[in-house]
Amino acid sequence: MKMQIKVMLLTVVMLGAFLFSAPAQAQAARDGGKLGVGLGAGTVVAGLSLKKQLGGALAVQGVIGSWRGYGQHWHISGDAFGVAGDILLEQAPLASGQVLSLGWNYGAGAGVGLGGGSSVLLGVTGVLGLEFNFVPAPIDFVIEYRPGLYIGAGYGDSDLGLSFIDFTGHLRFWF
Repeated sequence: MKMQIKVMLLTVVMLGAFLFSAPAQAQAARDGGKLGVGLGAGTVVAGLSLKKQLGGALAVQGVIGSWRGYGQHWHISGDAFGVAGDILLEQAPLASGQVLSLGWNYGAGAGVGLGGGSSVLLGVTGVLGLEFNFVPAPIDFVIEYRPGLYIGAGYGDSDLGLSFIDFTGHLRFWF
């Protein structure tokens, strides 16, 4: 029993040391002037993901690729094209260590999808992102929550959609 308490205490101390040590490398990979390039999904589109830090807390993010639908209507369409953009406000990291920095942001996004024929889908979303920034390499993995309003190319009986359950992600290399 005493050994278990010692191991648990040691684990908590080590985890605390990891979470509260704050190396500058993770933030330096995201500072103004840097560009993140990878794969990801945005409002109505999945494909090439780009993110640019504009300095301070402001960043822009865009995705160009295949129309993906939204929320429960998520799909990838090979005969459709989409483009999306977000304006994001980066926040102080929730935790930072020598291997991983956990950042977050919020903002707004918009996108348009053009389908085969005359299908068009427009979307406007809120964005709440959780960023896993790997310190040893300039790589981030992002998970985003995107509640939004969608107009056009209806699914079912309506050309107007409201989705409170829509998640996207990105995997990017920074340089």
